[in-house]
Amino acid sequence: MTPVPSAGPLHWCRPARPAPVRGFTLVEIILVVAMIGLFVSLLVVNYETLLRRGPMQTVEETFWRATREARQRALFQRQPQRVVFDEEAHAFIIRSPGGDRNFRLDRGRWPADMEAEVTFFQDLPEDGYRLIRGELVRQRPIPQVVFYPDGSCTPFEVRLEVGDSSRSIRIDPWTGAELLPEERRRW
Repeated sequence: MTPVPSAGPLHWCRPARPAPVRGFTLVEIILVVAMIGLFVSLLVVNYETLLRRGPMQTVEETFWRATREARQRALFQRQPQRVVFDEEAHAFIIRSPGGDRNFRLDRGRWPADMEAEVTFFQDLPEDGYRLIRGELVRQRPIPQVVFYPDGSCTPFEVRLEVGDSSRSIRIDPWTGAELLPEERRRW
């Protein structure tokens, strides 16, 4: 250290240090880019599922709301409740002595030419094949499904068709819940 002359007492001066460099390190930049990439990929995946949900999910959700309501009404009113699908009204309808209740499909974002078709099929017992028009069948189309006051319902499968996609749901007649594939075989 060298003394620096000044007006006052003698001051010792240190060599000047360079000012600290302000900025981001390479590790920080890489972490931020990785986090942005992660968020973008999650957004894209969620956006694709939103696009896929569309009409088929609307029909399925409306079906579940109608069947849940029919089962509850049958239990509380102690009267059978019938569920039908009206293609002209685009609605599931619960018919009962106490009055009808409609569950309309929300077709707000559907293409104008897209239609929904819902068909109920009654399951016949394992050994209960029926001869219909010269053909042995295990299921037959039925116009409605009945929910009974004891909480059970007609053993049925519903086939939902919307545009090019279709889905079949087999219902457990004792619980009203969807049967999984391995449960379908035992039933």
